[in-house]
Amino acid sequence: MSQHDLRPDAAASAKTSDTSPAESPSATEHAASQLIEEQAPVPAAAPNQQPAPEATVASPEAAQVVSSTPDRPPASDAGSAEAPRETAATGAEPTPPMAQVPSVQQSHAEPRPFEKIELPPAEEKPAPVAVTDELLARLQDIMGRGEVITVHVAQRIRGGLRVLYDGIKMFLPASQFFLKKTPSNDELQAAVGSDIPVQIADIVKDEAGRISFVVSRRNLLREEFYRRIKVGDIVEGVITSVQSFGLFVDIGGFDGLVHISRVSHRPPANLADAFKPGDTVRAQIIEIDPSHDKISLSMKALEPSPWQTALERYRVGERSSGVVTRLAPFGAFVELEPGVEGLIRNSELSWMRRVRHPSEILREGENVDVVVLEIKPERGQIDLSLRRTTENPWPAIAAKYPRGMHTTGVVREVSGPGVLLTIAGEVDAFMPRSQMRPVLKGKRIPYSVGDIVAVTVVDVSVETESFIVAPRVEPEEELFGPPREGAQPPKQEPARTGNPRKITLGELLSEEERQRLYGGSE
Repeated sequence: MSQHDLRPDAAASAKTSDTSPAESPSATEHAASQLIEEQAPVPAAAPNQQPAPEATVASPEAAQVVSSTPDRPPASDAGSAEAPRETAATGAEPTPPMAQVPSVQQSHAEPRPFEKIELPPAEEKPAPVAVTDELLARLQDIMGRGEVITVHVAQRIRGGLRVLYDGIKMFLPASQFFLKKTPSNDELQAAVGSDIPVQIADIVKDEAGRISFVVSRRNLLREEFYRRIKVGDIVEGVITSVQSFGLFVDIGGFDGLVHISRVSHRPPANLADAFKPGDTVRAQIIEIDPSHDKISLSMKALEPSPWQTALERYRVGERSSGVVTRLAPFGAFVELEPGVEGLIRNSELSWMRRVRHPSEILREGENVDVVVLEIKPERGQIDLSLRRTTENPWPAIAAKYPRGMHTTGVVREVSGPGVLLTIAGEVDAFMPRSQMRPVLKGKRIPYSVGDIVAVTVVDVSVETESFIVAPRVEPEEELFGPPREGAQPPKQEPARTGNPRKITLGELLSEEERQRLYGGSE
């Protein structure tokens, strides 16, 4: 704010008027001096800086004294010379010169007292600590023993945090700060100013002799994590990834896997349609493998199990229906209701056929009727049968194919133990290797898939549901075995009649022997 000198003519006017003693020159000088004293202290200007402007007057009394003086333009030098002559004419005493005080404009705002500002003391940076050989040996011993030390987090730097241990600067990489490999910047920044336990992970000395210390707290957090959890705990986490085989869930730094079979008793056809990264889920820990950092979770374990009431809805020997959901080499899985799935083993797929794979009888998505064979609710299993939905045909088969009966079959499969044939297109029979000795060619079975083979029924068992046959052979084959491939059948000599004549010695000899014996003449 600009300053103006109080004018002598204004002071003279105040003297000649009928005023109280408080408005005398001495009182005015006192108010002016009080106004100057109440100004805020102005700090000294720097050598290269302009002086700071004076502070605004904050005293109400001083403002009232100054504002009572009429605001008139400053008198010129001539006006100042005329003032004594006017005073002499009126007979008044001359007014002594007044002290110059700043002119203050009246403000309508409430004045505020000045506040004292206290600046924080300048932070004193600790002097760097020299790493002596003795100190280096002690730190190397701490690292070798895996001892835990407490460090102070000094600042956030590129790649991690700067920490101090007894004044020694050390580096904590971001990847070793938390269980997660990539903690956020906010998580790292929040640690500044705190004390945390760490372990010395590495000590590096470069060619210039500078020593760097790298610390980590990941192993400490990992050990604490595995001490804190156990199988059976119910945890809450955030889905980090959705895969076709299951969900990965972050349960506090580690990702656990919820396999698709453990998502629900009624799992969705596509997990990506029901879940997304960021969803919060609850699950139960069912397996922990610290050596491989694997944690298996189950969301299904927290749902009411339909198997608890399965015995009320399904009974052994009763028929039910379902949908074929999966085909495996050993059988077909059939869903009886959401969450309840049974298994039809290959041996229970057909009465008459030896099924090698369920795809020979069923296909996925097919509706089938089944019979319940066994229920194991504690294991979540139901054994089913497809063939028992029809009458057992084996008593009729045993009557139709008596022992010793000759028939034919088509080779379905050739294996080491023997040959599997289909008899009359209705029942499978087995020809074991032990029944093929008359026809074996060394160790090789002389049949191929699709061959039509004449067989003899050896045995039909209703109890074991087995049909055993043997190859049908001619009597010559029983004595001499089957003819060799490419061999000509023997010539048939005409039967001789009458008395048999005597055979001479010459008839027993060959032509060459007769030539040598008789010298070329008979």
